[in-house]
Amino acid sequence: MDAKANTAEIYDFVHPEHKINSDWPVLNVISKKAAIELEANLFKRFQFPIVVKSEDTQLTKYQDIFSDISEDKLFFEMSLPPLSGHAWLAVDRALIYELAEKYFGGKGESRESTQNPILSHTEERLCQYCTDCLQSAMPVAWRVVKELGDPVINRLSIDRMSHGADDQVVAVCNYELSIHTKNFNIQIVYPHGMLEPFTSTSE
Repeated sequence: MDAKANTAEIYDFVHPEHKINSDWPVLNVISKKAAIELEANLFKRFQFPIVVKSEDTQLTKYQDIFSDISEDKLFFEMSLPPLSGHAWLAVDRALIYELAEKYFGGKGESRESTQNPILSHTEERLCQYCTDCLQSAMPVAWRVVKELGDPVINRLSIDRMSHGADDQVVAVCNYELSIHTKNFNIQIVYPHGMLEPFTSTSE
């Protein structure tokens, strides 16, 4: 056997696979709390029930989550001070259309608009209501590990999303939003570096 095999040189602790195979249950706790808060905030804002469920956190590479970007998603950048860097938010375009339909009783527009990333003035306002609800939910959800300041969420273009570091490891938190029988998806994507200070909390 090669003597080199008995040295620490064979262990590449900075390799992305070590990060991807790690387990961070604290993120699942944060996601569940965020789902509960978001559901309550959405009901207060829109005055009709929107069920929000969180799924287990997945660790993957940026390129695997954003390699096939389509126009049926709206993208945002989210800062969570005092955490370093920023997270990304992906929202089903169809959710905003459905909120407008339900909130105003129909806008008379074709459902083809759900594939169009350009929002009408009404949809812009409803989208802002939605992100405001999430913005309020995040500090409450994160309180289990860290007191946050006021999050800031800003819209991003698809072009900006396609220029991320392909090999960057990210944690993906999926949320399913249900309005009656229709289901929609919201994703919060954290870069690994943003979460590294809390790795010990997850062990």
